[in-house]
Amino acid sequence: MSNRNGPPPHGAVARPANFGRPPNRFVRVPPEYRRVTLFRESERLAHLWKIETNCEVVSHWDHSKIVRFDVYGSGSNLDKAERQINDWILNANTKSKESSAWAKCPAFDNDKWYYKEVQEMERERKQMFKHPIPEGLEVPYKIVVDWPKDLGDHSEPVIPKDVFGTGLEALDTIRMDDEVWITPLDLRRIEISGFDIARVDSAEQHYFTMIQKARTSKFAAPFPLHMILDDREGMDVLLEEVERWWPNRTSHGIVPRLIYHPMMNIPGAFRQDGLHFTDLSTIQRAIQLALESARYEKGYYDFCIRYGCFALSSEKMPHSEIGKNYPKEHFLKALETRIDSEAKKWLFPDKEGDRLLARLVAAGDLLEPTKSAGFFGYKPPSLDETRPMLRGTWVFHDPNARIVNTQVFNRHPGRPGPQKQESNEKTKAAPTYSLIVVQIDWTDDEEGVYEKMEPRYFQLRPGHAGPKQNMDIKLLELGEGRAWQFSLESMTPLSKKLVSPALRGFADQVQMKLCYDMHSKEGFAEWPNIKSLKIHTGRLDKIYTFGIQKTGYKVEAVSMWYPQQRAPCWGINVRHSEWATHLCELERLPVGRAADWGDTVSTFLPDNGLTSSVTQENGDDLGVPNLRLSNNIEPPPRDGIRLLMEKLMKLSEVVNSSGGVTIGNITVETHEPKEKPKEKPDVKLKDKKVTRKY
Repeated sequence: MSNRNGPPPHGAVARPANFGRPPNRFVRVPPEYRRVTLFRESERLAHLWKIETNCEVVSHWDHSKIVRFDVYGSGSNLDKAERQINDWILNANTKSKESSAWAKCPAFDNDKWYYKEVQEMERERKQMFKHPIPEGLEVPYKIVVDWPKDLGDHSEPVIPKDVFGTGLEALDTIRMDDEVWITPLDLRRIEISGFDIARVDSAEQHYFTMIQKARTSKFAAPFPLHMILDDREGMDVLLEEVERWWPNRTSHGIVPRLIYHPMMNIPGAFRQDGLHFTDLSTIQRAIQLALESARYEKGYYDFCIRYGCFALSSEKMPHSEIGKNYPKEHFLKALETRIDSEAKKWLFPDKEGDRLLARLVAAGDLLEPTKSAGFFGYKPPSLDETRPMLRGTWVFHDPNARIVNTQVFNRHPGRPGPQKQESNEKTKAAPTYSLIVVQIDWTDDEEGVYEKMEPRYFQLRPGHAGPKQNMDIKLLELGEGRAWQFSLESMTPLSKKLVSPALRGFADQVQMKLCYDMHSKEGFAEWPNIKSLKIHTGRLDKIYTFGIQKTGYKVEAVSMWYPQQRAPCWGINVRHSEWATHLCELERLPVGRAADWGDTVSTFLPDNGLTSSVTQENGDDLGVPNLRLSNNIEPPPRDGIRLLMEKLMKLSEVVNSSGGVTIGNITVETHEPKEKPKEKPDVKLKDKKVTRKY
């Protein structure tokens, strides 16, 4: 008797036609979305998805419930199949198992059938451009493109097959989009042929863009930059232990501080002196190279300048180094070669953060009111009426990540052990996890009512616990143990329909606490505890935004709640209001294209500080008119970088100022009253003594 009207046996799996090879994608059914399913329903769904997505879907069962789908397919068809599977999971509990198992026979739609057939014929027609030109077919337009000499004749030559693969497989998207054949003639020449001269010219431009991408990565790759701003205030660097209020004290556990020398400049004098033009040129060059490298890569990018506590990695700087001091030159060389460092997102603990906010509110000669969330939010009439934007960020382990088999099989006691093989240190282990980021914002209106925005989803690189860092520029204020870090972080944006229903359900249930007091020291959001989701980390941000007068730059004072922290800590971010607009081009960047930024320096560092102006059109230089192919040749600094650094130094004065400020009729102490300092033991520096002053 057939079992199609009932559930399959426990642990049953429908074997696919291509059984034996691993599936191309997994889609797991979260426990809270599972229901008893009849076998004939799974057969009907598999048949339907096979027709609509051209993918084979295999279901895995456990106690009459589907627990996982294995998807076999390729390309964009995998995304289509995953979207339909996620839709079925979300709606599965809304119907009974009997009604869901009924055979569905929708009415015939002639228009839908016609357009589907046309799309299928068009897809098959474009597939022919991935193969050689058919014999006997006359193609009217052909051009031959030579490989650039600066790449082919370099000491370490790069040829097309090194960049695009042996058969130029990386150019398949250009072949299909532009409907041309791209054929290698020899090691350094290719032929582009097609039926339309406009499409051939378009393919040539896209090919040149891919070449420029290879040239940029070869000759103009971004370089790390460490610059000590207060280097004329001391000669030696003392290594100290991080303070106890830090949310994370394990990965970076040592703070370097410049020991003040009485025969050198007064502490903080560098903020009034400004930077030398060669330093400004170096910073401008480093920013330009990082942005030029990113303009060819698709993804979500966030460009900001954060001011935070500066710390050294605990891996190559053990805790036994705490208390030691090193010459400033040796310390800087170690930073550039072997020691990992980072400007943390946090700057002050809770109480000092409140005083930081008071100093920013009182800085009316530098700051002005602005909207808290770019195009959204409400612009307050004065600085002291600024209301924060709220943001919640949660990082989860991907529920649909591929399972890595780590099972160790028992061996018979009489069987000899396997022969040990030499491990190759250069071969990296396969990543064992993949992380998904869920981000939700709340913005306010004129009445002070906060509205929850649409959740956004991102995917991190496999095996990495944070965004990709595309810029490494650190300007150190070692006397304070802090640094300005220019950060360009990137993640892969995810469509909502490609996200696991468990994550979508979590985002829908996150809500702001009722009658929440913005002056409260507790977190502002509450969310459910979903057992099927494994959270990696998270953070709640309360962001106060202020505009820098006569510029488009904004200062963000961020109050952050980290896991297992009762009180928040505070940080400072600086960004331009147009940076997000320019970088959003990269979220939907097609293959063979580059972001249309014109002159990168004037676009991201406008001379007037307000709006960028593209003064040159994209021509033969492919939109990078000022990109030079040597890190040793630096163009002179422009007014844009001068203005930005001037504002950063003024902001540093406000952040590190002491004393009290007056807001209305109330005086707020910006630092805790200091007790009479106790005598501290002298810190020995080789053969001389220097008393450290805090």
